[in-house]
Amino acid sequence: MSTVTLEERLKTVENQVREILDVWEQLGRDFELIEVNIKRGTKGMQQQTPIGTTKSEETRQWTWNPLQIEWFPKTGTKGPYEISDNVNNLDFKKMLKDLAEHQGKLNRDNCFYWTFQNGSTVGRTVLK
Repeated sequence: MSTVTLEERLKTVENQVREILDVWEQLGRDFELIEVNIKRGTKGMQQQTPIGTTKSEETRQWTWNPLQIEWFPKTGTKGPYEISDNVNNLDFKKMLKDLAEHQGKLNRDNCFYWTFQNGSTVGRTVLK
């Protein structure tokens, strides 16, 4: 029968607390994106222009749906963001084309999208 020292148990508890804090941070980042997705879903029901958008953005017909694109969470020097390089996805291809028409940067539904230097990876972040 092996016994665990107090120091070993303390180290285990510290690691568990770090893991819990990491999960809470990820949940916070996910929550920011859930809020954006809810806004996207209710956008069609709103009578007025949402804060932070212009009338031209409100009436624009997009050819791509960001919810149909696979995104992966990342954290950079400026905070959390998501990336995608889902080149076999039709919505991703349409998004890349749209980004190319806007010099690799655009705002949509409270998110900022940009193209990385390789030209086939896209990042997005929630506008604050």
